[in-house]
Amino acid sequence: MKLKYHIPLLFLIFGIVFFFIVLLYIQLDVRDSITSDLSTNNERFIEKHEDIAEEVGRLYPDQQKMTTFLKDLGGREQLTIKLTNPAFEQILFEYDAIEKEISTGDRWLPVKTPGTNEVVLFMSIERKLDEINEAIFQVAIDIFIFVVLTHLTLFILLTLYFHETITNPITNLINRFKMVSLHKQLPTVHPTRKGEIGELYHRFYELEARLLRAYREQIDMVSSIAHDLKTPLTSINGFLQLAVSPLHQTANQKEEYIKLAQKKALYMTELVHEFSIFSTNEIALQEMDRFDVLIGKFFESIGEEYEAELAGLDYSFHWDHDFHDDTYFLGNEKFLRRLFANIISNSIKHAYNNELKITMKGTIEESFIVINIEDNGVGVDEGHIPYLFQKFYTVEKSRQREKGGTGLGLAIAKSIVENHDGFISAYLSKGLGGLGIKIQLPISRFQQ
Repeated sequence: MKLKYHIPLLFLIFGIVFFFIVLLYIQLDVRDSITSDLSTNNERFIEKHEDIAEEVGRLYPDQQKMTTFLKDLGGREQLTIKLTNPAFEQILFEYDAIEKEISTGDRWLPVKTPGTNEVVLFMSIERKLDEINEAIFQVAIDIFIFVVLTHLTLFILLTLYFHETITNPITNLINRFKMVSLHKQLPTVHPTRKGEIGELYHRFYELEARLLRAYREQIDMVSSIAHDLKTPLTSINGFLQLAVSPLHQTANQKEEYIKLAQKKALYMTELVHEFSIFSTNEIALQEMDRFDVLIGKFFESIGEEYEAELAGLDYSFHWDHDFHDDTYFLGNEKFLRRLFANIISNSIKHAYNNELKITMKGTIEESFIVINIEDNGVGVDEGHIPYLFQKFYTVEKSRQREKGGTGLGLAIAKSIVENHDGFISAYLSKGLGGLGIKIQLPISRFQQ
């Protein structure tokens, strides 16, 4: 699951679990505690009130003593006390020490004389709930402590989980980044979870592989340039030595040696020029602007251009597509035209077929524009296909010198496609028997 869904879901689960733990604690412990405290306090209050009623009964009928006793008691314990006659017709005494406070409510108790047990008065006593409030306050403190401890525990568990599944894998990746070397491939280590972290590892490994490949290609490029320049230089030196040799040579022979040396020098100039174009092209690709291109119109212009060009060479070029009239992709037409020029010129150079036939087919596959270019040339051995897009890679060096080229054509094509966020691959054409090139470019928008 992706982090943008996983993390909110995890916090939602965290909140739900926390809520139910606190609810369960209140249900099992707090409610019983409050109920028990209220019951205990209620029993204690009843006993106290009965004792007060008994004391008032002993003081009856001395009104002065009863009044003094109840006033002192009410003031000391913050009570509201009322006395009435047995018929509840007249309030004989009232003392109120509770001002807008929560109280226990009034409860009338009979006041009896000690000897006769005759009910002579009824008394009501209300008291502030200070003791109950203290009990509730203590329960609130207990709940607060439990909530804090539960929250802290869940937070620690969540922190450990994030450390194990996110922080630790990223730290390992940072440490691996510090150890990346262009001289050796480090062993692949996969993270403990998928999602964005797994994707990050995957992309990092891809980047690492690209760095190693780029480094090796750089070495191969230097080696290839050195090789391609060494061969004509050796020939030039040989022809020049023959031309200035003191051996008896005719003027025509010396002139022929000089012409051969000039031909090899021209070939070297062409090589250096192609290397320069390749470097300039790579820099320009990084800075190119891309715009919405209507694929149908662009494809048809390419097809018409090469249909006419190859017809002039007595070759056959057929094209067709099933693109919608309103399908676009982001591209740079200048570089894309160079892409098709490199692929088609590569087919012409290496087809070795006087009746060359090239086809170009355009289709839509899911969210990609797909273009297949195939020819009926001699093709290549299947073992060469994975390397065709490498810089300076050629199937046959002798044919390369004969036909010209440096093995950069398909490498440039690959660079152009990848800078358009696309893919390019080669395959053996089953229909025509030669080589096939598949180009995939992402659709930018499709209007209906």
